[in-house]
Amino acid sequence: MLRILIGGFIFISGWGAQGREEVNIPTTIKVTGAEMVHLGHLLPTDFDDPSTRQACAQMSLTDAPRSGEKRVVTSHLVASVLRRAKATFPQVFANYHFHIPQEVVIENSGASLSETEIRQGLLSQWRAQCPECQFEIQEISLPRVPKDIEVKEWELVGVPSLPRGSFSVAIRINKAQTDRADHLRFWINGVARILKQVPVVQRNLNFEERVAETDVKFEFRDVTYARDAIPELAALVGRKVKMTKAAGQVLWLSDLAKEKAVARGEWIKVSSSEGPLEISMMAQAESDGFVGDVVRLRNATNKSIMTGIATAKGQVELQ
Repeated sequence: MLRILIGGFIFISGWGAQGREEVNIPTTIKVTGAEMVHLGHLLPTDFDDPSTRQACAQMSLTDAPRSGEKRVVTSHLVASVLRRAKATFPQVFANYHFHIPQEVVIENSGASLSETEIRQGLLSQWRAQCPECQFEIQEISLPRVPKDIEVKEWELVGVPSLPRGSFSVAIRINKAQTDRADHLRFWINGVARILKQVPVVQRNLNFEERVAETDVKFEFRDVTYARDAIPELAALVGRKVKMTKAAGQVLWLSDLAKEKAVARGEWIKVSSSEGPLEISMMAQAESDGFVGDVVRLRNATNKSIMTGIATAKGQVELQ
C-alpha cells in the first residue's frame, strides 16, 4: 500500500463555508479500469452537478492502483488539488465547501466476476433445458482470477449439463488489458438442487390398491438424484400400486404394478388409422402383452395372423 504526503487537515484554508453547499469526500473509493485517479473519483455518488464533475475529472490526483491493490492519499494532497481546481474553474467551485478526511483509501478490486450474474447465467442455461424444473444453487465457488487480470467480459463454455448435486462448469474470461481476443479458461464449482412437480401420496395406499385422482397431489420435490420416471396423472389413475405407500411419499412410475393390456385368448378391439380414416374390428389375442408391447392377433373373419401394439387395456393398434 503506497502512502502519499502523510499528514492532513480537514478543511481547505481560505474557503468559507457560509452559504455554500457541503460536500463530504468519502474515506474510501473504488476505481476500476482507470490509469489515473482524478478529483472526480472523490465526489460522492449522489453528487449531481455535471459541470463540477466535468471540471473535477480534469484534475489528476495520482496514478491508479493496480488490480487488487490499494493506495492511500492524504488530505494535504486532496486539498492542494482542490485549490488548483478552484483557481482553474473559480465559478464552478464557488458554491461548494469540501470536507476532506485525513486519508482517502483508493481501492482497485478489478472488474471481478459477479457471483449474482454467474448464478443468473447458470440458471438461465438450466431452465432452457428443463423449463418445468426449478433450480436452487446451494453453494458456488468462483475461480480465483489473478490480481493482475481485470475481467472485461465472460461467458460459459458450452451448455452446462443439468446439475446432479455437485457441478463443475467452464468459464471463458476476456481480459480488459488487451483489445485482441485474449481468453482465459477457469472453472466454476458448486452444489445445486433440481426440483420438479411429482405426484405425492395424500393418504396411505395399500398393496395392490388402485390409485384414484384424489389420492395424489403434484408438488415440487427434490429430484436431483432421482433415477425413476415421473408418471403423469393420466398414467396413475386406475393403476395398482405394487407396494404400500405412506402419505407424503412420492409415487414413482416403478411403484405402479405393470398390468396386462392384452391377455391370450381375449377378444379385443383392433384399430387402424390412416389420415382421417379409421377402421376397427374385433380380433383374438394370440399372446399376452403390456402397454407398448407388440402382440399377435387372429382375424375373426379370415383367421389370418396380424400384429399390433397394445395401446390401452383391451385395445391394440395395427402396425
